[in-house]
Amino acid sequence: MSVFAFEICGLPVALSTSSDSLLQIYSDYFRYYRSDAHLSQPLLKLSLKLAKSLPTQASFVPAGAEFLAQSGLVSFWRWQHQEREQFFFCTDITCFRVEPQRGHAIGFVSEAALQTPHILANTYTFVILLLLLRWHGRYHLHTAAVVSPRESLHLICGAPRAGKSTLTTALAVSGWQAISDDGILLQASSTGRVEAYAFKRDFHIAAELLQKWEGLGKAISRHNYFDRSCVNALELFSVEHLANQPFTKATRVILPQITGEKKSWLEPMSPSEAMQRLIEQSMFFPLWHKHTQRQIALLTALVKDASFLRLHAGTDIWENPACAGELLAE
Repeated sequence: MSVFAFEICGLPVALSTSSDSLLQIYSDYFRYYRSDAHLSQPLLKLSLKLAKSLPTQASFVPAGAEFLAQSGLVSFWRWQHQEREQFFFCTDITCFRVEPQRGHAIGFVSEAALQTPHILANTYTFVILLLLLRWHGRYHLHTAAVVSPRESLHLICGAPRAGKSTLTTALAVSGWQAISDDGILLQASSTGRVEAYAFKRDFHIAAELLQKWEGLGKAISRHNYFDRSCVNALELFSVEHLANQPFTKATRVILPQITGEKKSWLEPMSPSEAMQRLIEQSMFFPLWHKHTQRQIALLTALVKDASFLRLHAGTDIWENPACAGELLAE
């Protein structure tokens, strides 16, 4: 059994597997969080097994488990008995059992999942980790994070395919510092103050842009799926040091939507509408009332003095990324 040790937001994690293929996938995906320290008592444990065939859902999910949701190909269940609580995530190529209170998760991965390593790690397994992190007061927000030339944090929030990664990358090649294209983690400091950290991973951008935008000429495409490339953006833009730093406030919250028009433009949003959109992009937000309340408090503190803008993204940004920097200049 091989173990990959990493630490995220101060929480030590041990990922164990007997599969060299799985070890390579996850050690690559979580490489920015690698820990050289020996973890005698990791707080969170993920055990992954490569299987020729998966257990059936009927045999894996206990009778009486509550069906919570279906998101794409993922079905999500909860089983409770007295004070014990387990969660089950099932797809056609993976199945996971998670016990947040114990900090344990076990996953069975089919050999077919090895054909799409980025989806296995970034979609299916990442969700499992977020559930464990939530129990320990680390809350996910599905948003990009960019630091302006004036060193202020801008959040770019929206549903998948809203244009977050394209706008984030456009700002990066325009001289801004893009530290995440897809997620941040919120936590309280030792004094109770909000801290926002970029979730460090490859940027997932339209493959066409690698040839189209001059600033991406030295990008390394590590994986490809559909029309996307997974790019080593933290190294490309020399921002890994910044991605390691906590942020205590956001200056702007931007919600992009692709219009197909020629010219992009900004529209003010009400704080209440923007906050609702942020909550909609918070993974597991309704789960566990005390954590929902804590997350609201942290999120409110982070955007307390922010301005909220809807960006109607036209084709001008796609054709010339400098348009993004000009539009959002402070």
